[in-house]
Amino acid sequence: MKQQIKAYTDRYRFPSKVVASVYRFILLLKYIAQNPLAYLRYRTHFHIIAGPGSLGFKGGLFNPGAVNTAYGDTVMLAKGQAQHWMLAQGENVHEYFTGAPVFMSFDKHHRVKESCEVQNLYDFPVQDDLEIEDFRLFRFENQIWVNHNIIQVERTAHQTGYMAAMVCLSHLDSDNKSLTFQGYPQLDFDIQKKEKNWVFTEFNGDLYLFYSFHPYRVLKLIDRQTLTFSTMINQPLGSQLSDIGGYGTFVSYSTNPVDYDEQHLLLLIHQVDPKGMGRLYYHWGVLIDKVTMYPAKITAAPLFSGIGARGLLRGVIYVMSVIAQQDTFLFYCGEGDTYLSRTQISKDKLDSLWMEVEVPRSDLAPQLV
Repeated sequence: MKQQIKAYTDRYRFPSKVVASVYRFILLLKYIAQNPLAYLRYRTHFHIIAGPGSLGFKGGLFNPGAVNTAYGDTVMLAKGQAQHWMLAQGENVHEYFTGAPVFMSFDKHHRVKESCEVQNLYDFPVQDDLEIEDFRLFRFENQIWVNHNIIQVERTAHQTGYMAAMVCLSHLDSDNKSLTFQGYPQLDFDIQKKEKNWVFTEFNGDLYLFYSFHPYRVLKLIDRQTLTFSTMINQPLGSQLSDIGGYGTFVSYSTNPVDYDEQHLLLLIHQVDPKGMGRLYYHWGVLIDKVTMYPAKITAAPLFSGIGARGLLRGVIYVMSVIAQQDTFLFYCGEGDTYLSRTQISKDKLDSLWMEVEVPRSDLAPQLV
């Protein structure tokens, strides 16, 4: 298990920064040659928000979670890196995955109102090898909640990597720029040493946890004090969804679900094409039926691919959050574990992209409304 957890980061260990730069340049040429139009379209439609040097983080910022406030503005949390983890080797190994949460707020015109490092962290476990990352935001009980990871890392001259990753919940106080740890969700089945990409949403006053896409597993909060969740759906999906891109890799959640229309919630899923050098990410949209909480529709093709993604990891685009603004959906992304970016798609455009899916259901689906 330890070797499996470290496989991803071991792949990007380079003997020098020169070798790393050559590797990135070759990847860039590869992705441009693979689909020049997709590369140009990406660079035209994805707008950079922050990157290396922002707020003093020379490793850049990545994987932003965003949510609308009650006043119509947008608040965001992202991870700021002291040094990009790919380059945190040798004499810089102590900077591997070190950093801090970064808070940003935007007005209705996407202009930055505030940006700062979040220095007020309350009730978090304290340990030198623990870091927090992958923030996703949602509203519940009239508060801004954050689902994110606490990761345990190894930093030695000979080895860097994840030892474990745990999903947890916190509260964000956007006025005081503070983050307060609430605890680890308690599930009604055994989980792995490395868990990521659980997503959460509030619906009709209840909190739901989407654990995995295949098998399709959804849980409901049954005890607020202990953060205990109970499984309400656990259903394998057919081949149409279980290997959506045909890459033979795991399909994971990207974003917390948000309202799409009266009948559906919108979330994104992703799959990685691992062929050749690097990893190429693809993201699809999924509509969840509010009555049954089962997938109802999916985009006929990926909404986004990593072709054209900037940063040290070519091909890596991670869409972490989606929010609705009038008749448009805004998508906030991490590029190459280096940059924050934003793009948008009109609802009219999205409406034209859906195809219905058939999901096998062994039991009568729960009626939620």
